[in-house]
Amino acid sequence: MGVKFIDHIAIAVKEPEKFLELFYDMGFKLDGVEVVESQGVRVFFLSPPEGQTRIELVEPLHSKSPVSKFLEKSGEKIHHICLRTEDIRMEMTRLREKGYEWIHTVPVPGADGAEIAFIHPRSTCKILLEWKQKGESF
Repeated sequence: MGVKFIDHIAIAVKEPEKFLELFYDMGFKLDGVEVVESQGVRVFFLSPPEGQTRIELVEPLHSKSPVSKFLEKSGEKIHHICLRTEDIRMEMTRLREKGYEWIHTVPVPGADGAEIAFIHPRSTCKILLEWKQKGESF
């Protein structure tokens, strides 16, 4: 099955307002904001005028959020690329068998009612990749 398409590119931010202004100027529109408790973040969904790949601004809610730790170490920049699949569990098994190390052992709740899991950057040339299976709200 594999990847259907790139779902979104996430940018870790401390101050979403300045990034919102930037993307508004580029023609993006804000589709909504959601708190994702399982990741300790607030997510701002930005859609381009055409196409399906979104930008997500990811703001940590507290210092224990993985995104907060990322910001302390790396600053505001691209955090991860999200790949959409129809069967996240199958992809996790398939890629684990190929030697990829997952941060999550099973999918966890993500934004938009989706199930998500991240592959550890040690396995992917230092790129954090999120896999996403759409949820009921799509």
